[in-house]
Amino acid sequence: MKVALKGWNGLYIAAEDGGGHDTRVAGVGAALRANRAEIGPWETFDLEFLDLTRCTLKTSGGFFVTAEGGGGSYVRTNELSPGVWETFRFIGIQEGLMLITWDQLHQLGLAEGPDPVIDACRAWQALSVEVLEKPRPPLPPLDYWRGCFCLPNALPGIPYGDGKRIWTPAYGCYDDGWRASIRAEYVKRGYTHFPYNVAGLPYGSDYPELADDPARVARDLTELEGAGIIPVVFATDDRNPTVLPQAFIECAQLMKIVVPVWEMNGPLGNPDKAIEEQNCKDAILRTISAAPLAKCYLHFTPGHGSISYESEMGGWEWCQANGTTGLLAQGDNHFAVEDPQTGGEGLESTAVRLAGLTDQGAPAAWAGMNQLTVKFEYGIWDMYHGTVSETELCTYTMEFLGYAPHVSGYCDGGY
Repeated sequence: MKVALKGWNGLYIAAEDGGGHDTRVAGVGAALRANRAEIGPWETFDLEFLDLTRCTLKTSGGFFVTAEGGGGSYVRTNELSPGVWETFRFIGIQEGLMLITWDQLHQLGLAEGPDPVIDACRAWQALSVEVLEKPRPPLPPLDYWRGCFCLPNALPGIPYGDGKRIWTPAYGCYDDGWRASIRAEYVKRGYTHFPYNVAGLPYGSDYPELADDPARVARDLTELEGAGIIPVVFATDDRNPTVLPQAFIECAQLMKIVVPVWEMNGPLGNPDKAIEEQNCKDAILRTISAAPLAKCYLHFTPGHGSISYESEMGGWEWCQANGTTGLLAQGDNHFAVEDPQTGGEGLESTAVRLAGLTDQGAPAAWAGMNQLTVKFEYGIWDMYHGTVSETELCTYTMEFLGYAPHVSGYCDGGY
């Protein structure tokens, strides 16, 4: 977490020049001094707890604070990775925090005299701590999905849409206060995966157009992850799925899960659909190339505009070879057209094939597949238009998943 530290003189401790001072070199002055009245970048440190008793201290420039010799000497700030001399045992006391050096005999503290130098020679001296930024909560597992991108009647008075639903793809349309409320409602329900649009229209004319703005997208992704929520980033504006927004390209390093486009009901390997096939492949390859560290899922309806009219297995073999992770399955978007058992068993058969589980009934030809399947969009149209309650769809989901043990969670409401 980010902190500011004070010595017993009541002044903030600064890492001179943001760190990088090797005080073993003749003529290099003290690395840390307690002589600042205000907090700036040099007065900001990352305090990282390694376990219940040990921590490191990093300067704003990315250097670790070193107690030379393991304690009893000066301090330097030029190490880029921590060793034992950069590791401190901490004791929290009423006055603040004691940072005990590796030799277990000394602490970081303020020396006496006119020059307010911080060294590693002190005995039983505490540093005052001001927390500037708490550590982020750990993100939940990426591969087990719990989400709902349409929450009817969740926030009465919210701008746009019907004035009460949360539509997560429109997150970037809202001001700080409404975004905070959306996050709070999402976390309150225990949801973890949050479908998010980078740019374009979140849903027809119901919401304002999202500008292709890298700064806004970086802000949104950072604050969602800061709340323990995983953004599921849809790469393109559906009106022009052949072009990646600049914001996607510039912010790709922040993304954990990406999807090329909504409802990619395009064929792979159908000789009668050459243009659609190439557009589909290009969208997948373009997205993976821009965000190579993210997991890439495809969103479409299995069995209807499936991944390949000619050969479902051949289409998925191509996708897996090119780096996809799995399927975000869309069913009939009108609620309860099929009973939970029929729907669950149908998606289970898809999940078993995509995972290559020949011992669970997948044909032998599917051995070697390792794609995941998510119940992503069943009944959302009715949820969006307010004809089905959140409770009804969540209940349906949990009954559905009882018949689909190999499906990797849901993103259309559940408990």
